[in-house]
Amino acid sequence: MPHKSCCCLPDSSYSFQDLVNVMAQDQAQSSSQSNTMRLLLQASAGPTAPAPVRVVAVDVMRGIVMSLMLIVDVCGKVVPSIGHAPWHGFHLADIVMPGFIFVVGASVSLASRPSITRVISRCTKLILLGILIQGRWIPQIGSLSFGLDLYSFRAPGILQRIAVCYAAGVFLRKLVLDVGDNATLTGAIKNHSRVLAVGLGCIVLHWAIMLLGPQPEGCPLGSLTPECNTAGYIDRLVFGDHHMYNPMWDPEGLLSTLPTLATVSLGLTCGQLVKAQPSPRETTQLVFCGILLAVLGAGLGTFIPVNKALWTPSYCILTGGICVSALGILSGGIAEKLVSVPFKWLGMNAILFFCLSDCSGLFSCLLGSVYWADPITGNVLYVVSRGYTLPSVMLTYTLLQLGLWVAVCRELFNKRIFVTV
Repeated sequence: MPHKSCCCLPDSSYSFQDLVNVMAQDQAQSSSQSNTMRLLLQASAGPTAPAPVRVVAVDVMRGIVMSLMLIVDVCGKVVPSIGHAPWHGFHLADIVMPGFIFVVGASVSLASRPSITRVISRCTKLILLGILIQGRWIPQIGSLSFGLDLYSFRAPGILQRIAVCYAAGVFLRKLVLDVGDNATLTGAIKNHSRVLAVGLGCIVLHWAIMLLGPQPEGCPLGSLTPECNTAGYIDRLVFGDHHMYNPMWDPEGLLSTLPTLATVSLGLTCGQLVKAQPSPRETTQLVFCGILLAVLGAGLGTFIPVNKALWTPSYCILTGGICVSALGILSGGIAEKLVSVPFKWLGMNAILFFCLSDCSGLFSCLLGSVYWADPITGNVLYVVSRGYTLPSVMLTYTLLQLGLWVAVCRELFNKRIFVTV
């Protein structure tokens, strides 16, 4: 009688290799089913947005601009060459606002694509925060003034302009930079050329309005004085002279916001370049292009005044070139050096640093609260100022304040706490 195998055991005619092959086929089938299920789930969830890219050079540049802002705000009152130029001209403080706008463009280029709701929400928060700070809803320590004077609060401002430039940068990226072929060099150059062309168009349109637009009564066409210029005239019509930085003009006014889109477009383009981790040769080319732009802007200044308040074409091109060169230098490896680390800490908590440094009464209160015997003549703030000339006092005060905020931002960085809006 022939032998019958048990039903629970494989037939003895199967070899061990046959069993291995069967198991491999089962595993492959299971893996295929798993991959199919994963693809179906991804399809049902919709396309995922690419994760934002963090470029150290951009963070460091943001921190440097923030530090310059603090230095020129405090020391500019006693050192004229550090503070803003009275009208025409270019001083150290006049690079701060273009630096802000340029970094906004670069950051938009590196970030994931935000939704329309997110853009509106962020812009609204920035505008409200700017009005709160300018309206003294965030009070000075030791001051009894607190509240928002609806009659005289300043409507335009730094954060308000940043909000507008952020929104413009997002839509410029969405409608121009992200449209078309970015996978090939030719397509990328074409898209970046469109972005820069939009920026150039904004400069030309703004300057045409400045030369041909309406002027206050009795002022000649195309006048560029503080009392007679189209930008100030439009701001007075829209805001009223009691809601402006100056009764005659506002450096963050409506019309002068138009050419800032050229600075945003430069930031968008340079952000894409540094995102690709450029080679040393490419960073050198970026620095060289920035120098050429700066020289072009300075040369244009012999025909068109360099003016920050009006954001004239010469000023826009000059400061844009400086920003491009600065980012190129930082992208060449300096941003990775130890000396740049404090600026990275500041740059990654920029909005917090902006609010803290603007409320400088807090730092004065901290210094004045530490004293030796006599709280009036023995406090740290008084001792620091004794025996020094006024510029030295202000510089010492500024460096101490900057050191405090660096320490705060360092602690937040170590705890991975980043304040955003």
